[in-house]
Amino acid sequence: MSTNNTIIAISREFMSGGHAIGKLLAKALGYNFYDKEILAMASESSGIKPEIMESMDEKPASSFLYSVAMNFLSPDQIHPWYSDVPMDQQVYQAQADAVRKAAEEGPCVIVGRSAGYILDDCPNLINIFIHAPVEDRIKKLMTEDKVSYNKAKESVTKTDKRRANYYNTYTGKKWGEPDDYDLCLNTSKLDDETAVALLKDFVEKLKKA
Repeated sequence: MSTNNTIIAISREFMSGGHAIGKLLAKALGYNFYDKEILAMASESSGIKPEIMESMDEKPASSFLYSVAMNFLSPDQIHPWYSDVPMDQQVYQAQADAVRKAAEEGPCVIVGRSAGYILDDCPNLINIFIHAPVEDRIKKLMTEDKVSYNKAKESVTKTDKRRANYYNTYTGKKWGEPDDYDLCLNTSKLDDETAVALLKDFVEKLKKA
């Protein structure tokens, strides 16, 4: 697949601000924005129920998830060409198709879902990784969710590991490897507005290059 639309794919560590920054960046540029919207698009096109998409979103395969998901599906709900494919691969393929459709509909910012890998052949793809030191992200989660240090640490660690395993499994690459991104942005000392201003300037300079 190839598109001349400018596509900004954002991978992000948990609690680094990726969703909020991506949404504000899309607004600043006048682009479409997709995060969990990809799940709704994938569900509609594939016939896989939204709750299955949500439960398996950016998660590596497991026999438990597969058995749970299959209990939600009846044979007439499975897309014909999905029928002999394991559930985790069905979900990944449906989301990948939705990512490609989103890219074709116009310039956009897509958060997560391995979009940078899926759209690697797009000539105007800008691939960004947003991160921050783990202790800063733990403190942020403690403040926002009013949870203990240990609870926040567990959540940050598990979510990062899940996202990394998902990305590594389906792309054959290493999540967060600097060489795979056009820009890696540490947000620990930036508020969202400053981060967006920096990214907007970066995107506009690349478009002129």
